[in-house]
Amino acid sequence: MAKLWDDTMKRLISAHPQHFVSWLLKDAQFMQLLPQELKNKTREADVIFQVLLNEAEMLLHLEFQSSDDSNMALRLLEYNVLAISEYKRPVLSCVLYLRKGQTIAESPLEWRLPNGQAVLTFTFLVVKLWEVAAEEITQTGLVGLLPLLPLTRDGARHEVIEVMIEHIMAAKQFNLLTWGEIFAGLVLKDVHDQEWLKRRFAMHKDILEESWVYQEIVREGLEKGMQKGIEQGMQKGIEQGMQKGIEQGMQKGIEQGVEQERRRQRQALVSIVQGVIQGRFPELSDLAKEQADKAIEPAQLQELLLKIGLAKETEEARQALMEFSDA
Repeated sequence: MAKLWDDTMKRLISAHPQHFVSWLLKDAQFMQLLPQELKNKTREADVIFQVLLNEAEMLLHLEFQSSDDSNMALRLLEYNVLAISEYKRPVLSCVLYLRKGQTIAESPLEWRLPNGQAVLTFTFLVVKLWEVAAEEITQTGLVGLLPLLPLTRDGARHEVIEVMIEHIMAAKQFNLLTWGEIFAGLVLKDVHDQEWLKRRFAMHKDILEESWVYQEIVREGLEKGMQKGIEQGMQKGIEQGMQKGIEQGMQKGIEQGVEQERRRQRQALVSIVQGVIQGRFPELSDLAKEQADKAIEPAQLQELLLKIGLAKETEEARQALMEFSDA
């Protein structure tokens, strides 16, 4: 789940980096995003901006946190020092907390000797989104921040999400709708709220599906699901089915070997179908196993696999499985 938050935030920031720079560091001008991986150590920061402030170059380092981490301040210090060492520029570090947790880093981080003498003072920014009023975000006029509204203090209300959608549509920044829907879906837990959210964004289904953000997420989901399915299918189908088919084919003759090969192909395809379902629509796993087991010919399973791979929503996948049962 933490990776989902991180990946979504990185995509959102890359779409409007200046808006995040302006929010966190007043009067700073965005120049470019720097590589996340810091040399000389196996460390990867979330985002490092190269910015211009008062006509001088500096770096703005941003970490987003969605879970507890008691070492957050120390991690910020480590990234800060590595970035200074690598880029030879002053670095301001900031941690953006996306949801409330038990352990929150407080600035500054101070280290003192047993006699009380200070040996290190590290100052950084801390933003707790659940303490930020939604109005504070909208008043900035920075459209790139709008998808964060559901994560704000009063963001889980329908009225706030409506404001988010209206502002994004008015600015014609339709790609931001996808991120807004993702964050809203992560904070709305009640079944009725989730149903309302689906209905609300269904009004913009055509726009969402044309968004490069939506298409990229679908593509990555399909690739991951297919990859997982292929891996499981290859492992369970080829290793077991082929081995068994070859052994029995050599023992019982060519005719029985051909039959085993057909069964092996069927078993491999069954495993792939189940793997794709598990990767993209895990709630349909039991139904997929039940339906796939009814197939006699590999060609039937290949057709089913194609329909599942092209399905965009759970109901489309469910319909494909049910139609397969009736075929």
